[in-house]
Amino acid sequence: MRQLILVTAVAIALPVGAARAQAVTTYDGTYKGVSLTTSGGNRECVAPTPVPGTLTIANGVVQWAGAGGAAYQGTVTAQGIVSARSGKGGVFTGKVEGGKVSGGTNYGANCTGNFVWQK
Repeated sequence: MRQLILVTAVAIALPVGAARAQAVTTYDGTYKGVSLTTSGGNRECVAPTPVPGTLTIANGVVQWAGAGGAAYQGTVTAQGIVSARSGKGGVFTGKVEGGKVSGGTNYGANCTGNFVWQK
């Protein structure tokens, strides 16, 4: 009887895990930079380039090369929420919707960068 319960529990759990993995991989692909704008009161708050570098998503892992060698890496959830960090202290939060990734990051106390990529 104990073996039957264990087998049933495993059989029920497998489809849920498979569905979660499939949901995260639905965002997989290459996203080209569309725009990078900045806002804030700081005179140094200027976008280093008008378009961000190419962003890739594979198996729920997000990555792209930011300006000045700041490589960002993070994750995307099944709901499309993106969270990434750079080795230089940058923190990005955003969302994947309709083949588009958009979100922002802080470049210091009074400067925010707004990124957009399109699949």
